[in-house]
Amino acid sequence: MLELLPMMLQAAQANLTHIYNLTNSTAAIIAPKAIDAGLAVFVEETLTVVILLLMVLAISLQLARGYFLRILKKFTLRLTADLWWLIYILLRDLTVFLVLFLGFVLFLPSAALVYPVAVPFMPLGIDLYAFALVLILVKETDENGHYDTLVTTLLAAGTALYMIGTIAVTESAVQLSTLPGTVSMSTSNPWGFFYTYFSSVSNPALEIYSFYVTFALLVIAGLYAIKWSFNPTGAKPKTVPNPTPKVAAMPSATAPQPAEHAAASPTIGSAAPKPPAM
Repeated sequence: MLELLPMMLQAAQANLTHIYNLTNSTAAIIAPKAIDAGLAVFVEETLTVVILLLMVLAISLQLARGYFLRILKKFTLRLTADLWWLIYILLRDLTVFLVLFLGFVLFLPSAALVYPVAVPFMPLGIDLYAFALVLILVKETDENGHYDTLVTTLLAAGTALYMIGTIAVTESAVQLSTLPGTVSMSTSNPWGFFYTYFSSVSNPALEIYSFYVTFALLVIAGLYAIKWSFNPTGAKPKTVPNPTPKVAAMPSATAPQPAEHAAASPTIGSAAPKPPAM
């Protein structure tokens, strides 16, 4: 019995070594994929929160336009007033542009399959911000009350849609993780209902249809902005007059002749003139 003990220990050590090598090789294969997926989720979640904060800042600046105008009237120096208004315009427009710039990542299908994007709430909110930015670009929204109200409506609707999608769908995964498994995925639960039907991860079919519609709207806004950039003033092209001088028409064969010339030249079929009498 004692003679078999070293052999048994050696066999057990060989099995442990094989298991250890197999575990390391499996981890080496899975680890990069897990790191990539985790990094993608981290970037998506960070951008989602940053976009929401920028949206709140943009709509706050748009609603505070009257406040900035009241402060503007208190400045006695024209240069100070111009700088105050210029800072306000740049900050508001730059915030709207950053929302559109960072929100473009939500239209990537590969990102939507990794991170639970609220469809169609979040992409549609980005589309409304794109329409507002194009309107600010092509119209004098600060000089026209109608256009200013339209920009405010677009920004408010886009912020509301994005906020609803973030809280009710994207953040619902955190709420569902605190509930029992039988309760979390039940559609009777509000968190489970929104996550089941409006999450890009759990409902990829809706994500595909939402991508087609929302991305088409984004392309339309971009094409309109590109068209405007070729003629930003809206002036019609002037027609250049023809520099070639007009040539006088040649007299035709049937043109009337002067009276003295007509009297001097005989016509065909008339009698020849008589010679003068001697």
